[in-house]
Amino acid sequence: MTAVEIIITVVGGILLSFMVLIMFMAIRTSYKDSSAAKTLLKDGISAPALVRSSSQTGSWLNNNPQIAMVLEVTRPDGTTFDVSQTIHAPVLEASRFQAGKIVRVKYKPDDEKHVAVEGMYLLK
Repeated sequence: MTAVEIIITVVGGILLSFMVLIMFMAIRTSYKDSSAAKTLLKDGISAPALVRSSSQTGSWLNNNPQIAMVLEVTRPDGTTFDVSQTIHAPVLEASRFQAGKIVRVKYKPDDEKHVAVEGMYLLK
């Protein structure tokens, strides 16, 4: 092997390793998010949430757009809190998450920074 071939092989190996690492981290993050959402959906308190704002992020998963939203969640006692949430929604259901719409979420009273939108974690 010449020096150029060795350099190309080493650089190619480094780039391949970097790409595999990024893919692994993305899959792990997706799994952790999905796992946390499933726990919330199982154990959380159900509540209505007003969609204050929503927009597509440009990211897609299995041909489903990612939607970033700001939600105003109403606790059972009538008080509210705001939370940001990002979901992947089927294209035909994306209109459910327009500003002004009401969606159902689940949350834990001791961790109101995270909510799970009911019906949206079957994609992962």
